[in-house]
Amino acid sequence: MKTETKYALLLILAAALWGSSFVASKLCINSGLFPFEIVFYRFFFGTIVMWFLFRRHLGGMRAPTVRAGVLLGVVTAAGFVLEICGLSVTAASKTSFLTATNIVILPLLYCLCYRIRPHGWSLLAAGVAMAGVGAMCLGGGFGGFAVGDLVLLLAAVMYAVGALMVSAIDPACPRIQITFLQFVTMAAVLGILTLVQGRSGHYPPIAIAAVVFQVLFPTVLCYLIRNFAMQFVNPVKSTLILALESVFCTLLSALLLRERITLRMLCGIALIGAAIVLETLHPITKPPTRAQRPASHALTAPNK
Repeated sequence: MKTETKYALLLILAAALWGSSFVASKLCINSGLFPFEIVFYRFFFGTIVMWFLFRRHLGGMRAPTVRAGVLLGVVTAAGFVLEICGLSVTAASKTSFLTATNIVILPLLYCLCYRIRPHGWSLLAAGVAMAGVGAMCLGGGFGGFAVGDLVLLLAAVMYAVGALMVSAIDPACPRIQITFLQFVTMAAVLGILTLVQGRSGHYPPIAIAAVVFQVLFPTVLCYLIRNFAMQFVNPVKSTLILALESVFCTLLSALLLRERITLRMLCGIALIGAAIVLETLHPITKPPTRAQRPASHALTAPNK
């Protein structure tokens, strides 16, 4: 099996687990936990699990690795915070659609960053994927534009920037160390916000089980998969594959939460699948080599 195919399959697994995290988060919220608190627990305990599993690989971190991991953590935390803030004033279905606009934003940022002419097939695939997400999320209509919508669009930009950062990190920077530092940074940021927001103080068994699941799978396993896979699968294709998250979320919600699947949702699933096929058949131009990259990418280059 080709390396790219292997990692593409792992990204599908990550999409499935991230889709399941919405169900787990809903169980936590229904149990009374606060939004920032839930994300803090995910990355605080995720940091502990990473240290326990990979402590032998976490020594001797170099400055470029620390810089890249911390910056990635800040950008990812910003995406989470903006999404949570937007969700507080915007309908959930609209939130899902607006944050998914990173599917369209990413190809444009990718081409701008690497000075590559936009690939028509990739833009078409992104548009088809967005139509699929819209079919699944916007059953009640889009409605007017509000401040919360702008916040969610900024969250989508942060997610797209994060994906580009992962793909731009030099292969010499160990992915395990990058992921660990990303978790440490996110735990610190969300920890401060949790102190401001407060804690629920009520932790029923189902909420504890949901948090444990989120720590082990949608957090530790999924971020390791993404940070490794994007060395071999270009970020545009990776983002389209991870758009399957909404598909798995819909299917798991129907199975576990007894939510109804409609014909419109099935059409959305089909469109997202078609977008992935389009990008697979007509992949975007590969980025330039390290020697050809703009000077802005020197941030993650190892010391000579």
